[in-house]
Amino acid sequence: MKLTPDHLNPHSLSPDADPDDPSRWQALCGRYQVMKKNYWDGMTGKLNILGMLQSIGERQKREALDFLLSHFGLETIRKTMDRREK
Repeated sequence: MKLTPDHLNPHSLSPDADPDDPSRWQALCGRYQVMKKNYWDGMTGKLNILGMLQSIGERQKREALDFLLSHFGLETIRKTMDRREK
């Protein structure tokens, strides 16, 4: 098994977070690193939901949207989107 360096804090979220600090890296096998992608932030342990949604197919994105609409309701989502646009 070949191990590769992996950033604890995903570079797509914070590109300049740890370029010269090996204490902020971890060793992962290439397969696991590809699977991990940016699904969680290794420093905080929080899931990167947007990264997950970006990596899935159109059908799964629609299923996620349908779930969110049924959970929160369309009016709540519209209000949230309106606030973001301002």
